[in-house]
Amino acid sequence: MDAGGNYLSCVGTCSPAENTFSQTTSSPSVGAVWSPTVQSPSPSTGTPSPTLTTICTSVDVSEPGQGARAIICGLIPGGALFLSLEALPLRIYSADGRLVYSGNLEKGENRVSLDRGVYLWVAGQFRGKAVVR
Repeated sequence: MDAGGNYLSCVGTCSPAENTFSQTTSSPSVGAVWSPTVQSPSPSTGTPSPTLTTICTSVDVSEPGQGARAIICGLIPGGALFLSLEALPLRIYSADGRLVYSGNLEKGENRVSLDRGVYLWVAGQFRGKAVVR
């Protein structure tokens, strides 16, 4: 973590598209016949489609005699999504060390609501970090 509290190479950037509308006018030349017309603008709206993006490195640990076990932490609006291959206890800490969540991961998808901030998590022997924006 740098002095500003940022995890280098762990935060993705978001660049939303911005549409700009401009209005043009023209004046008739002298002596020309002019027939004004009225046009109504027809703006279009779109529906955003958020996608899950893993921006932090996954944790993957192998032990002798066992297959690889992994937990993937991805960010979702308003929290984090944990994908786990097994049930494990989960603790999430804020950047200042306060415990902000304590619970259990189930095998599969697990959604945890979190406020904006930087978090460190521990699930069994796995550890990771997440930045919720």
